[in-house]
Amino acid sequence: MIDIEDMEQTKDTEYHSWNDKIEVTGETILAMLAAMKSAGGDYRAVEYLRKNNITNPEPGKWYPLKGYLASLRKIYEDLGDNTLFSIGKEIPNNSIFPPQIKTFNDAMTLLDAAYQANHRGGYIGHFKFEKINNKSAYMECKRTYGTMIDKGVLIGLSRKFRPEQSLGLDIELDESKPNRQKGADSHTFILKW
Repeated sequence: MIDIEDMEQTKDTEYHSWNDKIEVTGETILAMLAAMKSAGGDYRAVEYLRKNNITNPEPGKWYPLKGYLASLRKIYEDLGDNTLFSIGKEIPNNSIFPPQIKTFNDAMTLLDAAYQANHRGGYIGHFKFEKINNKSAYMECKRTYGTMIDKGVLIGLSRKFRPEQSLGLDIELDESKPNRQKGADSHTFILKW
């Protein structure tokens, strides 16, 4: 298990809690468990959560984000980026999203509102969608969970709300901007559909 206190001392900003008072919904944690179950590793996820003082997560209840992020970090260490990507793809299927989302553009524009609705207790960061043209945009992810989970969330949303006249969504990390994997508190994706 990664000790929660060790997270405070790392320069790595992925899976880092910026505020100990922030809580996350049970729905978000259940998305992680659903993804882990489909990969055959739900027993590991339950153990990681338990070691970080989260047991039997339920919809409608709130849990410490710090423990959830410590569990995600352990998943990364033991199982890698692809598992985190899978967890991200499950989040749109399990977390709280505004009911007015009907299109891909709605989903991208309202992603931050959904992110805020699934957290409480302080500033959690943001998702900022900025269109470049009718077929591309930037998505800035500031103080969110981490690069691969964020990428999975965007793919999951594009599958749930397919972009019009498109086969899917291509996502690339904008290397010209700050990057969580290099110690910044944000990263930006270039989205093309």
